[in-house]
Amino acid sequence: MRLDNQNSDTRARGWGSGMDLAGISPHLAKEMLSSLFTLIADDGLSEGFENQACLFLSQWIECDRVILMLDYGPGSQLDIWGFWSRTGQSEHEISPNCPLIKSICRDRKEALLWPLSPGLTEEPVAAAMGVPLFDNGRIRGILYTESFSSGVVFGQSELSILSATANAIAAKLSARDASHEMAAARRILNHLCPTSEPDIPGYEVAARVESCYSVGGDFYHVGQPTDGKVLVAVGDVAGKGLPAALAMSACTVLIPALAHFCPTPCSLVQRIHHSLKTKLTRDQYVTLFLGELDLASGDLRYVNAGHISPMVLRANGDVDRLGSTGGLVGMFPEFACQGKRTRLAAGDLLTVFSDGVTEATIHGDEFFEREAAEAVIEANREASLPEIMTTIFAEIDTFLKGGPRSDDTTLLLLRREP
Repeated sequence: MRLDNQNSDTRARGWGSGMDLAGISPHLAKEMLSSLFTLIADDGLSEGFENQACLFLSQWIECDRVILMLDYGPGSQLDIWGFWSRTGQSEHEISPNCPLIKSICRDRKEALLWPLSPGLTEEPVAAAMGVPLFDNGRIRGILYTESFSSGVVFGQSELSILSATANAIAAKLSARDASHEMAAARRILNHLCPTSEPDIPGYEVAARVESCYSVGGDFYHVGQPTDGKVLVAVGDVAGKGLPAALAMSACTVLIPALAHFCPTPCSLVQRIHHSLKTKLTRDQYVTLFLGELDLASGDLRYVNAGHISPMVLRANGDVDRLGSTGGLVGMFPEFACQGKRTRLAAGDLLTVFSDGVTEATIHGDEFFEREAAEAVIEANREASLPEIMTTIFAEIDTFLKGGPRSDDTTLLLLRREP
């Protein structure tokens, strides 16, 4: 701010202390806050945001240079990520070893210097300010501005603007980091999930998972046929989002890894339980349907550990439901299950879904229900499995009236060819 009155440091574009807007017209305050919020909310500025933040500050504080310094993670050195200068030249960049920057990091608080004491900067400036950017208690960066003109003075109002901008930048960067981390987690988790189903001689198979968040806790497994048998499974981890997805990834790894050491589906589910029971959080557990199908005979040995009962739609029109045969995986110290057996004859269709199908809801007072899901499947039983899959997910979307899913949704279809 150019000094017009040596006795006052509050001007037309100044804020009072903190977020107090005293001394600034309501119209200008609204304009400034609107501009700041627009900057932070602009998802299109994920790249180049740092320079835009420096430019924004120059529009509200009369200065000659704005520098945003950030680290590359805990323990790393500060480096310049954003820069603005009145002349457009960037050769006059401040060093992390500048005494003023070092003092801000040491004292963990803002610095407002006018007139500037000699030796605090690497080159002569008339006034300078800097504030730290915090990330979970650590200083992840510095927002710094300075003026070379002796007619410009920084006061508490300018420092408040600088601090508010720095806080907004820190929040934006934190959200961006979280978004990048989630995207990386999603890529890793997606690689763990099957992208297609194997060819199973004499059978059709189709499966689909849709998460209500970017990652979810539903999963399915269709193994490669081995010794004339194939392992199929559908599971649902309690909860949503990343915690459920991490537990889901453990299940998708454990099922094929332990299958070679377990002679029956029941022994396999028991091994999975004992592997997970000390790893899951207190409120986590897994419902799991797991079966081993003999391709030649159609015999299906299975365990239903608290999962929604799968439906076997018989070629003659009868319907069998494969009810629960064991407790919830990972919930209690001990786990007991009972293996059961059914048989898929020519034309029989096995349908396994998660509660995201039967409990699809908008407001929580009306649900899609099992009967509706089974009715759709029965009405389309002669269609191809991809067509049945598309139809039932479309019916759920219609029921939700375009609203978001309230839970992860999984459906696995397996039909023995006539």
